[in-house]
Amino acid sequence: MVKFNFVRACMFVFALVLVGGFSSVAVAEDTAWTSHLPNNIIWTSYDVTASGYIHAAAMADAIHRTFGTNIRIIPSGNGMGRIIPLAQGRASYAFLGDEAMFSFDGTFDFADMTWGPQNIRTVLANPSVISFFTSRENFERGMVTPADFRGARLAYRPGDPTHNVKLDAFLAFAQLTRDDVEIVNFPSFTATNRAVIERTNDLGIGVPTGPIFFEIDASPVGLYRVEFPASETEAWARFNEIYPTFFPTVTTVGPAIHREGGIEEVGFRFPHIVTLADSCEDEVYAVTRALVETFELYKNIDQLSPNWHVSGSSMTPVSAPFHPGAVRFFREIGEWNDEKEAWNNEAIARGARLQEAWEVAVQYATENRLSTSDFAAHWENARIEANRPR
Repeated sequence: MVKFNFVRACMFVFALVLVGGFSSVAVAEDTAWTSHLPNNIIWTSYDVTASGYIHAAAMADAIHRTFGTNIRIIPSGNGMGRIIPLAQGRASYAFLGDEAMFSFDGTFDFADMTWGPQNIRTVLANPSVISFFTSRENFERGMVTPADFRGARLAYRPGDPTHNVKLDAFLAFAQLTRDDVEIVNFPSFTATNRAVIERTNDLGIGVPTGPIFFEIDASPVGLYRVEFPASETEAWARFNEIYPTFFPTVTTVGPAIHREGGIEEVGFRFPHIVTLADSCEDEVYAVTRALVETFELYKNIDQLSPNWHVSGSSMTPVSAPFHPGAVRFFREIGEWNDEKEAWNNEAIARGARLQEAWEVAVQYATENRLSTSDFAAHWENARIEANRPR
């Protein structure tokens, strides 16, 4: 099993252009496609203490070392901060969490009249695991299962549905609501999870290979990862009503594995590397190919980075359909088939229906001067209808 190197991870965190000792990678003799790699690219990603940033930094360094492309990473502690630069054209690619799904579907913050469904496309999507965790101190006080968090302090982040909806799913698993806990607000991923160490937040969320997990585990409060047994089917049904793309999984990655053979946590796809649908197909092909051909340079950065292998990161379903440039490369290397093609085509068609429904809904709201709450209800009905398979 790959060991997580905390010192090396911190080097990634605090440097955009990394200086680690990587082995060389064999690049295909056909190099004509590299002419479509930009000299400079801007990506957005998670905060520097998150595994999403570590992966982005390692991948950027691999591409820079191999092809000379300079990649600047804009980190952000909330979902809107990661997608706004992409939507505004200030970034070409974004490493997203669940905001990939929310933005494509036009839900939560993206149901606001200033946003709506976003025409984004997936490049690669990493099969991963998400941990809901508390301190070892809280575990010893009786916070063991999700149901034990009644009355606990739970951190919500304004403008970050990708985090907040996970908490709602956690509560649903336990048959609790926000009324059953004390809501505390924090501005970012780092602030939310570091508050566990500071004893001002009782539940953190993150991918368990991130440096913050090792920091908490080594701190005086310690780390405990809450389990979600697959056998609790009714609880999982409640969870999936909020998050249909999440699933039970057994994992041995990260610190504080308290059972031999692994613990039962939550599986999902993270991060999604996305771009806009109208991004140049040749460029997206080149970026996808560069990421795949430099895999050997970043595959060992933590215990989840091997999952970026194209056999897993090209799988469907994902939160948004794959870009034609990515599909072209997958097809060339035998990682695309009729089943994936059918899923992707339906996802593209669904996105078109959502965007058309959005335009109609906004026009109706404008003509009838709907209030914000009335528009939200109107759009939700229109969205449900647009999502019906044709």
